[in-house]
Parts: sequence; structure tokens; C-alpha cells
Amino acid sequence: MDFKSLLAQDMAVFHNPQEMAEKQNIYYNGDWYTVPIILDHTQAHDRASKGDHAEGIYQVDCVAYIALSDLGFVPSKGATIEIGTDATGYKEYTITKSDYEEGEIILEMVVYDE
Repeated sequence: MDFKSLLAQDMAVFHNPQEMAEKQNIYYNGDWYTVPIILDHTQAHDRASKGDHAEGIYQVDCVAYIALSDLGFVPSKGATIEIGTDATGYKEYTITKSDYEEGEIILEMVVYDE
């Protein structure tokens, strides 16, 4: 088996809602999509620590991993994207970096949250 075939098998496990991913609704560019997605909330920074003194508002950095085969396109840097479910609610993120590697979309995003 070649390397690309092994990667495809790994992606199938990684993006499987029974394994690691969760089905989420995505609103992007006027359309809704329901796809397996992995959200990695890596950091939360208090905006007040950056000198703007907006007490109680936090900047949350997040990385989203989505299989290209599930979404069908790579969202653009600078665009907004809503992610969530009816049960958990939705958050609107701004995409700060958009990458595509070996069948996987990697979005670095930021959201301001209370």
C-alpha cells in the first residue's frame, strides 16, 4: 500500500463521527452544510490583557479540521463562518488562515466570546 492510500485510511478514521469528528452545521457564503468536523480550541486570551480593556470579552483561537470530500471546497481566508448545532448553539468565526493538505481542510479561526 502506498503512502497516499495510508493517509486516506487515516483521514477516514480521523473524520469519522463515530471516532473523532462531530457532525456540525456550517453556514458559509449563504449556504448551509452539515459535515463531520474537528474543532480544536487551542487558546483563549482575555482581550483586556491586550490593552483594549473590554472586560469580560475573550478572543478564542480555534483550528477546524474538515475533509475536503465532505465539504467540497476550501473556505477563504478573511471570510466568516458559523459553526454549531441547534442543541449547542452557533458561533461566528473569522478565518485567519485557510490551508489544504492531503485531502484535509485546515482553518485557523478566531471568535470573540463572552
